[in-house]
Amino acid sequence: MNGAQRLTYLAHMGINSYVSRKQLKGAAPSVSLDPLLLHHPHAVVELALPATLKEQRVSLLQTLSTHTAPTEVAIEKIATAVVEPDPPVTPKAESIRFALNCWRINDDLLVLDTHEFGAALPTDMLLLNIMRSIGYPLAQLPHSELLRWPLFSDDRSANDEGQARAMVQAYIQAQVSKKPAKHVLLMGSAATKFTLDEYNHWHLVEGKTFQQWQMILVIIPSLASMLREPSLKRITWQVIKSLLGTD
Repeated sequence: MNGAQRLTYLAHMGINSYVSRKQLKGAAPSVSLDPLLLHHPHAVVELALPATLKEQRVSLLQTLSTHTAPTEVAIEKIATAVVEPDPPVTPKAESIRFALNCWRINDDLLVLDTHEFGAALPTDMLLLNIMRSIGYPLAQLPHSELLRWPLFSDDRSANDEGQARAMVQAYIQAQVSKKPAKHVLLMGSAATKFTLDEYNHWHLVEGKTFQQWQMILVIIPSLASMLREPSLKRITWQVIKSLLGTD
């Protein structure tokens, strides 16, 4: 900004500025301004700069010109980093972990119940009462087998639903290959999901029967669910009484 413009701005802002109209004793050489120029809107007055200021100005201009390009590149890189979209988040596979209690009641009946980890419920007594009520005079339940998935803690196929279903189906087929069965009680969602060839949702199959491997698969609530919610016993009774020879 030249001197005339500076004085004009100061005048518009109401700031009084003293400018000498003649050379002062002991002052550096200066250029006298014509008072008429102060009110001229386009007045441009070149003021002489001392030699030292000229050298500093040249040095500053050279520095700015030298560093202009790298500064622009740096800003461009920063802007690019800011607007770059985040990489898509890949959802983690759902962890598959379950256990099934398995009983071979007799030559005709196989039972698979969905076991609840850490639940201390009298599930064996409930199953024994159910078996007695449908015509199996058992003093006690036969020995049960526990079917767990995954088979190993570091199993790479632990979250593979197809592998889990293959394991459960292989167990059932091995049991009926020794002694053919007519009915399989599948109790709870895990026992059902990993036995049926086609499974959509628990509420779509609960209380229904399916034909598979020349056997009738009966879908009923798990023992733990019936103990927590006794009303579910009605669903179980309505399904199994007609299939297992009771009135």
